[in-house]
Amino acid sequence: MVAIDGSRLRAVSTHEKNYTKGKLARRKGHVEESIARYLAELEEADSGESGPTTPRIEHLTERLASLRGRLGELEEIGRQLEASPDQQVSLTDPDARAMATGSDHRGVVGYNVQAAVDPKHHIVVANAVTNRCHDRSHLLETAKAAQAEIGAVEMIAIADRGYYEGEQIRACAEAGIIPMVPKPNTSPAEAHGFWGKAMFVHEPETDTYRCPAGAQLQKRFARVEGSKLISVYGRQLPHCPLHPRS
Repeated sequence: MVAIDGSRLRAVSTHEKNYTKGKLARRKGHVEESIARYLAELEEADSGESGPTTPRIEHLTERLASLRGRLGELEEIGRQLEASPDQQVSLTDPDARAMATGSDHRGVVGYNVQAAVDPKHHIVVANAVTNRCHDRSHLLETAKAAQAEIGAVEMIAIADRGYYEGEQIRACAEAGIIPMVPKPNTSPAEAHGFWGKAMFVHEPETDTYRCPAGAQLQKRFARVEGSKLISVYGRQLPHCPLHPRS
């Protein structure tokens, strides 16, 4: 058995040197607004002055040149973003990425350090440093690395709900790894006053669901979304007192 978890390791970089498309658009907008403002001030100063170039006009011209240079730098960063697979660019540490953390609303620019620990002996049996932000893509590779290190044909891997991903769970089972990962509740139903999926009980012998009102929901149809088979169950219940919440 191993326990798997990830930690965010801060890189030698700052948020100001890390760019996403949204951040780049905001910064370009600020620079373009400043250029427009300085152009208006330069036109006003130029029309109100006569004779040799005044210090104010020189100052405005220098600021415009600086802003246009900055705009050119941002456009070059935009070209790098377009070529980046994950749509991020870090200037100081090219491999670092912006990642969310629970302690800082801005997150951290750095790396995702994965570790598998033997809970009995408290020994790290496998670890890896990646720049993939989410833990859900790390379950299989971290568990397999630990399995190879331990030399176990079958192994239990424990992780938190951040590692839950259907394809990863299935691949672990096929590799002889028993994943013990709680499934997160990603449905907004309960937040909007509806019944959550957990309130509907699946009855495998008939492949139906029992709703909170006790009615049986038949399988209506199935469809494929991406690589996943989605089955839809339902029944019209016009007189059900719980219908508005279903």
